[in-house]
Amino acid sequence: MKKIFLASLLLFCICKTKIAKAQFDFRIEMDTLNLSVPPAVHSGAMAQWNNMWLFIGGRKNGLHGFLPPFAFPTYDANTDIWVVDPLNNQTWTSSVDSLPIDIAEPLESSNMEYYQLDSMLYVIGGYGWKSSLNAFHTFNTLTAISIPSLINAVINNNTIAPYFRQTSDSVLQVCGGELEKIDSVYYLVFGHDFEGTYNISDTLGFFVQKYSRSIRKFQIADDGTNLSVYNFSSIYDSINFRRRDFNLIPQIFPNGEFGLTAFTGVFQQGINLPYLNTIDIKTSGFNIAPVFEQNLSQYHCATLPMYSDSGNSMYSVFFGGMSMYRLDTSNNSLIIDSLVPFTKTISMVKRDGSGTMTEYKLPIEWNTYLGTNAYFVLNPALQLYQNKIVNLDSIHVKTLAGYIVGGIESPDSNISQSGAAVSHANSVIYKVYINRGEDGIEIPPVTEPFSLISYPNPFKGKINFELNSVKNIEVKISILNQEGNEIETLTQKNISPGKILFQWNARHLTSGIYYCRVMTNNMMKVYKIVLADD
Repeated sequence: MKKIFLASLLLFCICKTKIAKAQFDFRIEMDTLNLSVPPAVHSGAMAQWNNMWLFIGGRKNGLHGFLPPFAFPTYDANTDIWVVDPLNNQTWTSSVDSLPIDIAEPLESSNMEYYQLDSMLYVIGGYGWKSSLNAFHTFNTLTAISIPSLINAVINNNTIAPYFRQTSDSVLQVCGGELEKIDSVYYLVFGHDFEGTYNISDTLGFFVQKYSRSIRKFQIADDGTNLSVYNFSSIYDSINFRRRDFNLIPQIFPNGEFGLTAFTGVFQQGINLPYLNTIDIKTSGFNIAPVFEQNLSQYHCATLPMYSDSGNSMYSVFFGGMSMYRLDTSNNSLIIDSLVPFTKTISMVKRDGSGTMTEYKLPIEWNTYLGTNAYFVLNPALQLYQNKIVNLDSIHVKTLAGYIVGGIESPDSNISQSGAAVSHANSVIYKVYINRGEDGIEIPPVTEPFSLISYPNPFKGKINFELNSVKNIEVKISILNQEGNEIETLTQKNISPGKILFQWNARHLTSGIYYCRVMTNNMMKVYKIVLADD
């Protein structure tokens, strides 16, 4: 559910910095797959089995509307189960409406969380229509689906009911989050509980939105008949975990540990800007990645995780989606649009052996605005590490990595105000290759002319700021309230490369969320700060 941003925060950034390029010994390449009847869907659940694909739920239209009754119309909900054989160009469908209504309705929802464990697909939550409430609702269900049995039933036009089992639990009432697994423990990460009909100009209580602000950990007990969750625990963070519609990507960290990284998400409380920081999640807990900010991708899209053991490097590739920034490579300029439009950019984040994270714009991009809420279907013939991470060292020639299916396609970048109906569900399937058979390429990293550190945060009374600049800039540093209005200017002057320290005394203000805005004549960044009770 994408909100319209404050128009006062829409401006452009041109950062002319000299950028050192990095050498890579692989390329990402793309082609199309001709499929007679492709599944034009997005924001649902998917699985694969023996080179067959399975898609359930989600939406058939493009970007959702912003006013009822066109926000999430029920006629655009995907009520079909899609089975696709990409190798033999065949597609089959069966309707979930043949299932009991309590099982069917969560499977017709959007932005549910899901995970494939061998031959089982587990689907949690989702936002959709619930007839018994006569309202839109975030479901609290866990549905277990037998993938090979369901695929076979759909292909042979047999009854599908025996291959679904369902239970419910209040801790599962989440949509717009992500579900992943480390060892035997499931991680239901972030997301929100959205109740009612979405309305961008809601002043009458059309909906209630409650972010989970948590990482919910549990195990699933499933003996083939009985289904339940147990060993539940939760990690809560009211500030950093208030996000949804992000990318949760399996990772191998520099010490060899398996875990997850949550890459950005939307929206910050009090100011409709996406997060830029990333959060590493391990069995021991979580940490905010120090210093690094992801500028070129902030919304859920198709992703590809790869790891090179020989280089001890983790690569996370993001195929389009939505982004507050784009990189103009002709003059090494980051350009900001705080409406967070659709993007054509295909980007990559590398984490090296020291733990340093660097973002790159790849030399390929979409020829249209594409990728939001799309699926990446891995090639099952690949050598994979735990949690479906591609073993990059096992690839020596041009190799099929997988397919990008569905997602939202738009003819223009900003359509939220001009009309969401001009977008649609993508019906073209793209083949993605990793090519290591050619010479490496040089790609410039995405860099910024300054960075800001604040501490302590949250703070009581006074907060310290450290501004680091890599070039001569004229800077204005201001404090904004939750509405985005400037309430105080801290400094406005020319600064040289290096570090400057300054402080803000907020004892005269009430506790709550504020923002520190750093502006040059060609760039802007907004940082959240929290004033606690004294």
